[in-house]
Amino acid sequence: SRIQTRHQWRGIASDLELGIKYHHEVQDRRQENFTTYTQYLAGAGMSLGENQQRRTKAASGFVAKRFFINDQLSITPIARIEYIQHERTNRIDNTRGESSFTEFIPGVGASYQLSERSQIYGGVHKGFSPPRVEDAITGSGGAVDLRAERSVNAEIGWRASVLKDLSFDVAVFRNSFSNLVQGGSIAGGSTPSSEGKALMQGLELSTQWDRMTSAIEGNLFSRVSLTYLPTAEQRSIFVSPAQVNNGAAVPGSGVGKRLPYAPEHLLNLTLGYRAPTHWNVRAEYVVVGKQYTDFINTVLPATNSNGQTGLIDAYGIWNIVANYTVGSATLFVTAKNLTNQTY
Repeated sequence: SRIQTRHQWRGIASDLELGIKYHHEVQDRRQENFTTYTQYLAGAGMSLGENQQRRTKAASGFVAKRFFINDQLSITPIARIEYIQHERTNRIDNTRGESSFTEFIPGVGASYQLSERSQIYGGVHKGFSPPRVEDAITGSGGAVDLRAERSVNAEIGWRASVLKDLSFDVAVFRNSFSNLVQGGSIAGGSTPSSEGKALMQGLELSTQWDRMTSAIEGNLFSRVSLTYLPTAEQRSIFVSPAQVNNGAAVPGSGVGKRLPYAPEHLLNLTLGYRAPTHWNVRAEYVVVGKQYTDFINTVLPATNSNGQTGLIDAYGIWNIVANYTVGSATLFVTAKNLTNQTY
């Protein structure tokens, strides 16, 4: 729920916005293991690998106040509070555990209107992300003590319409993590979640060209989106929750190495057409730069092929999306990785 109102505050026009939210979810998980496919078909020889329930309750509220200092400058401080409670019940051995997090999250943003078609914007905000139920509580109900993810995120950008149908938005950002959480390896199953200090900084750029030609009706448009992440650096040794107190590092963790799964380049090229009525279609080419899969930045995969180490080469895939509107309904078709490329 949100409440919005505009009023005068000490002679300055301002917008006040307040909001509250409550979220509750229940997840029932059951894993049945069979030694052979024949046993599975026969429904025999099953062992119960997992039978549990996970619950999450979350409540949050925020207040934001935008001050219009003059016709060009506005400043918006915002404050949010989050409360999250996790529960995990193991129905196999009847164990149960709980974990909760409460966080105050402030921030401030500002925008300055250079002209009717040009604006500078920026802000500094605290970042917060709680761990998942399974990362905060063990299967036997014990506390893992995986801390929440926290950061200070800053950006400054410029958006403008250079010409009538050509616009762009460019921003530089710096995300400094006092605690970045890296998920464990699903492939190997033996690499635990880990946490440590990290820095990510770079540039984001997007531009769109509408009505590229007047030779046809409708809107033939193109769009380019780029994320350049030159810095994705480990600023401390990453440790697993069980190792926080003794300071032992996750194997291969090292200060100054690049973070896993943090490609330097992400590029999205789009060409689309919006008809005067009913339908539109767009094709896009998505390029993802090379990325490491472990903390030590191993280039060659492990000889046992467990999927926990090795460089993922850069790749590009084609996608296509089409929409057709009938009254208030929209029919759509999406096809991803059209060339069926393996990467």
